[in-house]
Amino acid sequence: MDLSIIIPLYHKAEDAAEHLPAVYPSLKAKYSSFEILFIIDNGSITDNVAAVYKLQEQYKEISVHRLNKNYGQHFATLCGYSLAKGDIICSIDEDMTQYLNIADYTLLHNQYDALYYYYNKNKMYNSFTRKILSASFKLVVHKILNIEAHSTFRFLNRTLVEKLLNTKHIFWNVDVMIYKNAENIKIEYIALDGITDDNSGYNIPKLFRFAFEIVSEHITVLAGFCVGLIPAFIYFLFSRNIQQTTLVYAATVSVLIGIGFTVKKLTLRTKDKIREALSLHAGINSAA
Repeated sequence: MDLSIIIPLYHKAEDAAEHLPAVYPSLKAKYSSFEILFIIDNGSITDNVAAVYKLQEQYKEISVHRLNKNYGQHFATLCGYSLAKGDIICSIDEDMTQYLNIADYTLLHNQYDALYYYYNKNKMYNSFTRKILSASFKLVVHKILNIEAHSTFRFLNRTLVEKLLNTKHIFWNVDVMIYKNAENIKIEYIALDGITDDNSGYNIPKLFRFAFEIVSEHITVLAGFCVGLIPAFIYFLFSRNIQQTTLVYAATVSVLIGIGFTVKKLTLRTKDKIREALSLHAGINSAA
């Protein structure tokens, strides 16, 4: 199969329901064989999301898969990767499906593992606070992990996808996983209009959580030193003893770092965690 398109959903699918029928003919003309997989990252089905089941009835290339609870967009995307049959796998947000026509995965050729269609996200933020925090997140986390640019509109070759599925991760961030495992990444800038963060699930607490998860997993020692400050500070407030506080801090950091590395060693491969999640929702993939 030429291409698999993964579209994770949470609580809405209006744009996909509206735009996929319009882009379907061009997809049919461009690719000799393709599939579109909707991954519903939610145990319940809203009327808006249920619309994709009608698309499944209308087009043989479309299939709908529902997780039994909300695992998060990144894990839902990885579930789609595990189900995909294509040699090239695309993932894209539901509200961007109208732009599938502009993509050309042949840009991957044999020299790139991943192709990002990058767009100016600063224009999509309606909240000034969100814009500032997002910029700070990229400045710190992206520099630490050497991420050049990313978006949810990505094409990966089959080899890279298999590599991602066989890695061990405590937390899931598709872009971090890609940049840590891909040797060659191509970035194409595209101009998109009308994309906003009105329905984004990435609120301020989640941005902080993502930053903590990324740092704690990939820079475990630094995370240990940072988190260890909290109990040490509390201890100092009660003891007022700098020497004892230093010992408490050193002991806490050692324990945290040890726990971090132990959890990383014992965690399952990504594909095994996905297999567990998919087995949990077996039998619920219907509109009922």
